[in-house]
Amino acid sequence: MLGLEWFNVSENLSMKKHLHGKIIILDFFTYCCINCMHILPDLEALEKEFSIESGLVVIGVHSAKFSNERDSTKIRSAVQRYNIMHPVVNDATLSMWQDIGIICWPTMVMLGMHKYLIKF
Repeated sequence: MLGLEWFNVSENLSMKKHLHGKIIILDFFTYCCINCMHILPDLEALEKEFSIESGLVVIGVHSAKFSNERDSTKIRSAVQRYNIMHPVVNDATLSMWQDIGIICWPTMVMLGMHKYLIKF
């Protein structure tokens, strides 16, 4: 996650410094996908039930379908418009998308405390 632009954080997140020992949900989305927006209330409910302090971190991974969706200003605007409060990273080059093998929007990936990967 190095070298990527982040939103809703005071500094870029790293596995070692910020996320070690946490269960992480990566929500691969794009702001022009209506189904991606439909799952936001479910993510918000999870965040209310299981806080960062209790060990759950939700991270939105914005993975643009179209080139105009890569613009950070537009992503920031969408994050604010949809009241997304969790950290969001701009995967503008789709590097995370490709590394994990994502094929459609929305896709959620859960990383366990011991870095086990589960897609759903």
